[in-house]
Amino acid sequence: MKLSRLAPLFVVLILAPFSQGQDKKKVTFKDHVLPILENRCLNCHNPDETKGGLDLSTFSATMTGGSGGKVAFAEDPDGSRIYRLFAHLEEPYMPPEKPKGADAELQVIKDWIMGGMLETASSRAMKNDKPKLDMSIPVATGKPEGPPPMPQDLILQPDVIAERAYAVPSVAHSPWAPICAVAGQKQVLLYNTNDFELLGILPFPEGFPQALSFSRNGSLVMCGGGRGGKNGSVVAWDVKTGERVIEVGKEFETVLGADISPDHKLVILGGPDRNIKVWDTVSGEQLHSIKKHPDWMLTAEFSPDGVLFATGGRNADLYVWESATAIEFYTLKGFQKPVTDISWRPDSNVVAACSEDGQVIMFEMGEGKEVKKWAAHPAGTLCIDYAPDGTLATGGRDNAIKIWKGDGTAVRTIKTEDFIMSVAYSDDGKRLVSSDLQGRVQIWNVEDGALLGSVDANPPSIDGQIAYSTQRIKELTTNLPKLDEGIKLAATEAEKARQNLEAGKLAAAEAAKKRDANKGLIASLDAQIKQATEQIKQAQTQLAQKQADAKTKADALAKATEALKTAQGEATKWTAELAKRDQALKLAAAAEATAKTEATKPALDEPTQKAMTTAVAAEQAATAGKNKSQADRDLAAKALQAAQEKLAAAKKSQGDAQTQLTAAQKAAMEKLTAFNTSKTALDAATKALAESQAKLAAAQKGVTDNQTQLAAAQKAVTDVQAKIAAATQNGQQAVPPELAQALQAAQAAQQKAQTALQTAQAAVAPAQATQQAAQTTLTQSQGASQAAQTALSQAQGVQAAAQKAAEGAASQVKTAEPIVAAAMEALKLKDQALTQAGTVLTQASTALKPLRDKETAGKTALEKAKALLSQQTLALAAAQKSVAEAKPQADAATKKLTDTDAVVKTAQTADAAAKAEVQKLQTLIADKSKAITDQRTQLTAAQNGDKGLIAAADAATKQVENLTNAVKAATDKEAAAKKAFATAQTELNTSQYLAKKWAAAAVNFEAFEISKTIDDMVVKLDDMKEDSDAAKAEYEKAAAALAEAEKTLADAQKAVDEGQKALAEKSTTILKTALELAAARAVTSVKSSGQSTEPAAEVAELKAKLGKLETYIKTAYTEADKTQKAIAAAHAVAQKTPEVIAQRAKTEDEKEASLKAAVQKRDEQAATVESQKKKVEELKKKYLEMLPKKEAPAA
Repeated sequence: MKLSRLAPLFVVLILAPFSQGQDKKKVTFKDHVLPILENRCLNCHNPDETKGGLDLSTFSATMTGGSGGKVAFAEDPDGSRIYRLFAHLEEPYMPPEKPKGADAELQVIKDWIMGGMLETASSRAMKNDKPKLDMSIPVATGKPEGPPPMPQDLILQPDVIAERAYAVPSVAHSPWAPICAVAGQKQVLLYNTNDFELLGILPFPEGFPQALSFSRNGSLVMCGGGRGGKNGSVVAWDVKTGERVIEVGKEFETVLGADISPDHKLVILGGPDRNIKVWDTVSGEQLHSIKKHPDWMLTAEFSPDGVLFATGGRNADLYVWESATAIEFYTLKGFQKPVTDISWRPDSNVVAACSEDGQVIMFEMGEGKEVKKWAAHPAGTLCIDYAPDGTLATGGRDNAIKIWKGDGTAVRTIKTEDFIMSVAYSDDGKRLVSSDLQGRVQIWNVEDGALLGSVDANPPSIDGQIAYSTQRIKELTTNLPKLDEGIKLAATEAEKARQNLEAGKLAAAEAAKKRDANKGLIASLDAQIKQATEQIKQAQTQLAQKQADAKTKADALAKATEALKTAQGEATKWTAELAKRDQALKLAAAAEATAKTEATKPALDEPTQKAMTTAVAAEQAATAGKNKSQADRDLAAKALQAAQEKLAAAKKSQGDAQTQLTAAQKAAMEKLTAFNTSKTALDAATKALAESQAKLAAAQKGVTDNQTQLAAAQKAVTDVQAKIAAATQNGQQAVPPELAQALQAAQAAQQKAQTALQTAQAAVAPAQATQQAAQTTLTQSQGASQAAQTALSQAQGVQAAAQKAAEGAASQVKTAEPIVAAAMEALKLKDQALTQAGTVLTQASTALKPLRDKETAGKTALEKAKALLSQQTLALAAAQKSVAEAKPQADAATKKLTDTDAVVKTAQTADAAAKAEVQKLQTLIADKSKAITDQRTQLTAAQNGDKGLIAAADAATKQVENLTNAVKAATDKEAAAKKAFATAQTELNTSQYLAKKWAAAAVNFEAFEISKTIDDMVVKLDDMKEDSDAAKAEYEKAAAALAEAEKTLADAQKAVDEGQKALAEKSTTILKTALELAAARAVTSVKSSGQSTEPAAEVAELKAKLGKLETYIKTAYTEADKTQKAIAAAHAVAQKTPEVIAQRAKTEDEKEASLKAAVQKRDEQAATVESQKKKVEELKKKYLEMLPKKEAPAA
């Protein structure tokens, strides 16, 4: 290919990289990964040996994975086991018992996965179909470390804006942050439950959200929903970023109930199709499909510890399942209508559910039993939620929210405007979020049931929010000065009213002072009279009580004195009885100790016991000796039997070997005879062949000699004819006579030589036939002789083998006979040893018998002593019981005596005190009666002047009340004006804050929209990259084809040139060789004509040279013909190839143009992407600069 054609392409390729740098070289399975796998892995993971069900020898097999599932996921090296095991990040380490892969190899595999796992350079990159990240976490029921997740810079533009809000089927609240999620129309709304601000909007284009929940650590918000009768799925978003991190479920019905496990590994979902589906969020695969609900599944929730999950259905059915296995754990019964909602107590030990029948039932998880049931909402309970402290909230069709203690005791009822669809406690349990049938989402104070605020389930667009905030700022800015003027007027009025009030208060205070002084005197006297009267009354009452009490205490003293006498008698009686029982106890203890001594003595004395132990050991040793002798005898018998069997087998082998040897010797003799016969025939055939060959050689020599003579005669005729022709040409008309005679003589000689040659040739054929027959006979004889020789060798081999086998068998018999004799002698000795061991055992048993009899007698005596010990022990226990029973009686009698004596002394003291109290009260009554008479006289005088003072004070008080009301009205007017001003100022500040917030949100949304287009553009750019790569490949293919055609033309032209040169050289050589051939023929003709005097050897040499020259010329002509054909073929190719080159050059130009266009288009797209990215970064920066910080309200 010419450089001028390549130059433009080089320029394009050099200038092709994007602004961010040159394209990274593609890492492919075929070129880069497979060599690593062949070196490291294919010994164990190939088609013949697939350990773990994994074959890594091909791309398709690697993509299939092994028995544990896929081993590689595009764009996710950390989630791909092929990388993690090779890098020793996860067990089992691969390759086993070897270091981890080299860093360079690990980087290749990592780059291959990140690059979309290309099979070849022209393959299309794969996309990751797993969740965007592995969200699984350890299960923890406590608050996670660090600040709780809060939405950061989420989009606030609604995906759907309806004419009005519709019924909100679900709300959920973060367990650790002030965030609530609201099910909107094809979107999920996030609000701050402290200030009711919109935090973010999460689009749900799959349909309508039906079930919302936050993960237990608050990092994810999950939504299940879809379109009825069409589709259903579950999505989870990262609360901070709003990024979708989980997408599972491919239902043909909407999802009504769903939840995510505390460790984020599992999602449960279900709906009208009745099946409970369990999905693995890491692999994105469905693990289980449970067919249990006979009707729609309506609700589902994991326990806080993740061990169980519960599901409820429209058929009033409620089930609990094991999360790890999806095996049914409990079937919980008690509802009559659909189960509408489920909530777990925070400790996971109790699950509460509600139903359309109005009931709430709590079940404990120890045995699955009902622990509490009550009618919460008679018209139907629709929702339920546990608070962090274990209290409950429910909502239902009676337009009410109810708060309950953990035991089902009612705490509070909050009336609402419509059915309550869903309730959710805030993270601190102090607030409650509810949603109703009309689309209202309200936030309540749990402590008093007050409505704190509401959030919009159908928020307006960002532009609408900006327009509203701008309008309110304008209105409030205009109204604030008017409100400030109103405050000043109200303050003046209030000050004047306060001054009037102060003057009125002074006058009223003076009148009241006079009235109160007189009233104080009247009240004091009246109180003194009443007090004295009451004191007399009380003293009289006390006197009666004291007199009765004195009599009671005198009676008690008499009774106590009598009881003292009785207690003294009882104490004396039980003291004597206790001493008697103590003596009996001591005697029983002594008897029990004696019996215990007898019962603990051994059955045999120490010498006898030692003799017994020795005798038992001797018997055991004798038994063991006999058993060993018996075992040895059995082994000897088996050895004898084995030796005898071996001898018999050896003798049989000897007989068989002798028979085989005889047969082999006979066969070898027969084969030797046949070999001798064949050898005689071979010698005869060899001789006959030699004779026939000699005859044939003679016949052939005769032919050769006659041919030579014939040739010489022919030459002579030719020479004479040439001379005649020469003489005639010289002008002679007649042939000279001598030449005519020479010609006749030469012709006669030629005829004679011809006849002789024919005769010789006729003799050759019979000689050849004879020689051929002799040769055939010799060949047959040689074959027969060879066969006989082979058969003889085989027979001799068989004979030698049979001889060796016979000798071996005889040797075995000779070896086995002494072994049998030795085994018989050994058995005899073992029988004698067995008899001796039996005798020793009998003697040991005889010596042991009297000792065993003595041991039996000792044991019998010991048993009697133990029985006596049991009796004495029972007697001792009875005596101890008797003493124990008597001692409390004696102690009680003694205590009673002491207590009774104390009572008598106390009664005596009380009697004396009561008599003194009676005397004291009688003196007090007389003194108080005299004081009352004096106070009544003073009271009558004060009452006569009281009416005038009261009237004056009442009039002054009425005036103060009127003035106070006037001050209150003026103050309220002033406060209202200030409140209106403060409210307007606060609303103005809020509106200004919101205006800035929504303006920033608009910028953020614009950046989001552009980012979405960038994603599409990047996908398109990837396609363009593939198109440019394909165009480049097509161009290179076309360039290679053109180069091949040009090479073909050059090769063809070279073949023509080289062929013509070789043909010219061969023509020269052939001509030279032909001249040499002609000269040789002439020389040979002259020398064979009979005129030459050279020897016959020289003639033969010339004839041989003549044959070689003829052969060379023939071969040279054949090669020249081939060369000529090759030149013609190459010439034909050379003629056609320019047309092919022209066509391919045209194709190359077209492909080059396509490549340039693809690269240019790709570069333009890349530049656009970079421009848009830059714009997004500028918008994000602008958004952060515009985003206002919310200030805390002034105190």
